[in-house]
Amino acid sequence: MYDITQEDFLKIRNEAFHPQAEEAYAATFEVMERMFPGYLYARRASFPCEEDLEDCLMTAQIRIIERLRRYYFEREDMEQSPESLQRWMFTVLKNCHYTVLRQTEGGRAVLQRMEQKAAAELGMTYTAEGRMKLNPEEEGGITDGGFDALYKKEDTRDRRRLLKICFDEILNSKSDVQIVLAWLTVSTLMLVRDIKKKEAIAAIADADPTMDELFRMLLRLLGQLPWMDMEAEDFKPLLTRMRGLTQDGRSVGSLRFGDFTGQSPREYISKSINKRNDALTARHADCGDLE
Repeated sequence: MYDITQEDFLKIRNEAFHPQAEEAYAATFEVMERMFPGYLYARRASFPCEEDLEDCLMTAQIRIIERLRRYYFEREDMEQSPESLQRWMFTVLKNCHYTVLRQTEGGRAVLQRMEQKAAAELGMTYTAEGRMKLNPEEEGGITDGGFDALYKKEDTRDRRRLLKICFDEILNSKSDVQIVLAWLTVSTLMLVRDIKKKEAIAAIADADPTMDELFRMLLRLLGQLPWMDMEAEDFKPLLTRMRGLTQDGRSVGSLRFGDFTGQSPREYISKSINKRNDALTARHADCGDLE
């Protein structure tokens, strides 16, 4: 499989903002034509016919071109790399693949076989009534109807994987310390307490913590999510920035949200988080809901 190089990455970025009339997106199309055939060739048996395979490729290329500028523009404060661009492109291609399969009876049969294979790999069995049952040793004997249990388990895995990716991106972004801490803490609060975003924002705003206090709160919350697998090393860049000094000699860690803005803490946190969520949703558009 062809991997996007740094040179490719810069050429594609330039085309996203300054497409030339005669050779618009030439480098982008060249990269896709090197990357995508391997994926499609390996899965050609899953397509009902050759025309569907070609339709999948063309649809993916069009969608990527349409969203390319948005991809770069809405990720200005995120770490960008050839690897992240490549993952995004393949996400679009894979979703076009599944869309094509859902359009025909033969394709839906292929999807059903894929579901059954996934069920076997997840240790699913059937009850006498034909209902799906998770492996008792693995999930405590939980039984659910149809493919619900399978989907829920897969959905949980996918959402956790996506959230971990988003945590890493926010933690290593160029956003200000207070914004990074607000996003991480609100997201973790929502998971741990099973509350909505506005409730998590209110809890932080009402507490009016310093950045040092908010960081300690975040660590306590993450301790309840062992699957997040965050280590002390992951927070070193953030801690270094928190120890920095403002122009009047105060440490960033000693500041509260009111020291960064004239807006109310709730409004400031909400707007900051929404902006980052919009960028993350654009980056991971087909991977799940970030709310």
